[in-house]
Amino acid sequence: MAKILIAEDEYHIRKLLVDILAAAGHDIVEAENGGIALEQAWSEHPDLILLDVMMPVMDGFGVLQGLRENFFTEDTPVILVTAVNPEDAEQQGMDLGVQHFIAKPLVPDMVEAAVRSALRGIDTTDAHVRLGNSMLDEKLGGGIPLGSLTLIEGASSAGKSVLCQHLIHGALEMGQRVACFTSEDSQRSLISQMASIGMPVSSYIWTDNLTVFPIEGPKPGDIGGNLLNDLSLKMNSLPKETKLLAVDSITSLASISDEREVATFFAQCKQLCAEKKTIVLVVHSFALDEKMLIRLRSLCDAHLKLTVETMGDRQFRVMEVCKIRNANQNTGNVVTFEVEAGFGIKIVPYSKAKA
Repeated sequence: MAKILIAEDEYHIRKLLVDILAAAGHDIVEAENGGIALEQAWSEHPDLILLDVMMPVMDGFGVLQGLRENFFTEDTPVILVTAVNPEDAEQQGMDLGVQHFIAKPLVPDMVEAAVRSALRGIDTTDAHVRLGNSMLDEKLGGGIPLGSLTLIEGASSAGKSVLCQHLIHGALEMGQRVACFTSEDSQRSLISQMASIGMPVSSYIWTDNLTVFPIEGPKPGDIGGNLLNDLSLKMNSLPKETKLLAVDSITSLASISDEREVATFFAQCKQLCAEKKTIVLVVHSFALDEKMLIRLRSLCDAHLKLTVETMGDRQFRVMEVCKIRNANQNTGNVVTFEVEAGFGIKIVPYSKAKA
């Protein structure tokens, strides 16, 4: 079902709307004034907004203007809820792109009908990049939310690149255009590596749906901040149609940059996410101190940490799902897996791994 933001300053009316729509199975976000409504719309990315006209801090038309001026919310459908002169409200609302209206006092059947009409044709079930492994997607609470900044960190050989490649393939499979910035592979070796684990991507490269950009290692005298800024500029210059950007990895650049330069790069990535981009950043944990990592993790919408564990004579990768913002369901805390030729990530039950 849909995520719906209800912006209404009168508590009893807001509660009535919450009760009606929650009973229909929708996920509800509430705002009691226009200022909070705009902040919630930008941070929560609702599928639909029910917007009261007369509210404190900022009225509904002011909120609408703010929504339409932000790339991430400019197309979010809105139902205007109003007790003012319907003709005046509808004309002003239509000028700002509103097509659905509900008049007060509210009638539950009319509310449900308006919501169904506004949501018609909107796919609210596939708002995540999925990895193509049903068990792993379940552990991630449905996948990585679109428009999120994801940090994949961990030790060497812990499976960071493979996890990143699963996300790349998942985005391609759902019809998204992808850019991969890599210091780990050339275009040819990336194609070979992904094919070896059951994810052929050569056809996506031929059709320009996947573009691979090399990240050259720093040379003597290079300044890390300049290199990170160059990478940010390249990411910003990509066509609007490019929806997923994967950077595997930023280790070599981050390790020669100071904290301010790295934080600035992450903030620039966060701004790109506000423009409907999904960004995946891979980094070796040793490249940054723990204090800096804590700051960067807080900036990200999703955070996955990978380690390697030896059990008996076998090595397993262990992924900790530290954070998935706006997950469809509860996420799994720890996932143990192996990388299997021709298949990719294969979940291993922890009890079996210990055996």
